Amino acid sequence: MLAEGKIGHSKSPAGAAILFVPKPEGRLRLCMDPGQLNKLTILDKYPLLLMTELRGRVAGATIIMKLDLKESYHLN
Repeated sequence: MLAEGKIGHSKSPAGAAILFVPKPEGRLRLCMDPGQLNKLTILDKYPLLLMTELRGRVAGATIIMKLDLKESYHLN
C-alpha cells in the first residue's frame, strides 16, 4: 500500500502503529496499537460535573458565557 501511494509515513509525534490484517473473507481489517498514544494522553485532574449540576449553577441566567461554565466547573 505504501508503494501504491494509498498510505504514507507519519511525522506526527502522536502517531500510532497501524496494520492491515486480512479477514477470513479476504477484506482487510484495520488494527492499531494505541500504546504510544496512551503514553502521550494527559489524564484529567478533576472529575467532570454532571450536566444537571452545571445547569443548576447557571439556572436563571439570561446570558450564559463559556466563562460561566468554566467557573462553575471549578467550584467543587
